[in-house]
Amino acid sequence: MERCPTCKARLKSAVICPRCQTDLSHVFKINERTEFLCQYAIARLEQRDIEPAIWAIKEALRLQRNKLVLVIQQFIVKRLEQQAVVNLTHNKPALALETLELSLSLKKTAFALALHQFIKQQDSDIHPEENLAENMDRATY
Repeated sequence: MERCPTCKARLKSAVICPRCQTDLSHVFKINERTEFLCQYAIARLEQRDIEPAIWAIKEALRLQRNKLVLVIQQFIVKRLEQQAVVNLTHNKPALALETLELSLSLKKTAFALALHQFIKQQDSDIHPEENLAENMDRATY
């Protein structure tokens, strides 16, 4: 952190702002935790272990929405959307839906929502009896 969030004074490595005396220790801890979570997510992505990477980025987003967190989030979302398309082209709609649901749990994009709806519609067109039974279960009399 280069500047105090309270008074915008330049900071060196002080935990207490020299100008306004704000205690910045919690802010530094949040920054450190966010950086750790980003590094963890990247390491998991390198190992192709996507679910822990998603968890780490969700945690990082809860703490701080900085550029690095948002870039990693966007990378994961794009990767999952691409994988869903690959799954769909290999005639694996159930796996494509599962992949899209992971993506949507991280960020709802127009593409993922539209593809999810398309796959669900295709599935109901192929298996109308399942859709009918599901709708009958929901009906209230």
